[in-house]
Amino acid sequence: MFFNLRKELTNLLFHYYNAIGSLQRDINNPNIQNNIKILADAIKKTKETIFNLLDKISDEMNESKEVKMPEMGFFDEIPGFFEDEKNCKNKI
Repeated sequence: MFFNLRKELTNLLFHYYNAIGSLQRDINNPNIQNNIKILADAIKKTKETIFNLLDKISDEMNESKEVKMPEMGFFDEIPGFFEDEKNCKNKI
C-alpha cells in the first residue's frame, strides 16, 4: 500500500511539473486553456487517489489493535542519549 502511495505522489509531482512546463512552452498557444484543463484534471484525479490511499492506510492503522513499537537498536547503546540537555552538558 505504501508503494502505491509513493507511486501516486510521484505521479502528482509529474503532473505538476508537466503543467508548469506546458505553461512555459505554450504561453502563446491559443489552445493553452485546453491543455491546462487536461493537466488540471489529471492533477485532481491523482490527488483524489492519494487521499483515498491515505484513508485506507488510516483505517488499517485504526483497525489494528496491536501497536508494535520499533526496537531502538543503535540508540540504546549510546549512554545518556535520551537524557536532557543539562545533564549531557555536565558530562562533557
